[in-house]
Amino acid sequence: MFETHDNWIKAADCTLLLNKIDNPAFGALWDMGHTARVGGETPAQSYAAIGPRIGYTHVKDAVYDAAEDEWHYVLPGEGQLPLAEAVQILREHGYDGWLLFEQEKRWQPNLLEPEIAFPAFSKWARAQLA
Repeated sequence: MFETHDNWIKAADCTLLLNKIDNPAFGALWDMGHTARVGGETPAQSYAAIGPRIGYTHVKDAVYDAAEDEWHYVLPGEGQLPLAEAVQILREHGYDGWLLFEQEKRWQPNLLEPEIAFPAFSKWARAQLA
């Protein structure tokens, strides 16, 4: 799998890659935060490009701080990214794979502690899947 990250964020680029490697064993890891935050795309646009070949997902939320011109990671459902919409699209299309909470505390030491963040993600995810 390739991750929707770095050079592979935009739907058009992802489509080109998937069309070039037309093997069903090759798929995409959908990093929902990057396609929305960095790619500026809606979940529908991202899904249209990679949907049938999504094998895995990364979930993280963020808020934009205009004063600092940067994004800050927050708990899922507390930010500005369309995570609930992305999960709904996956559900509508029968996705039954993992929703991985990407909490990169090693690189973002200001994030909440795991004993707070992981139960909060679990609660959010259950609500999305109910």
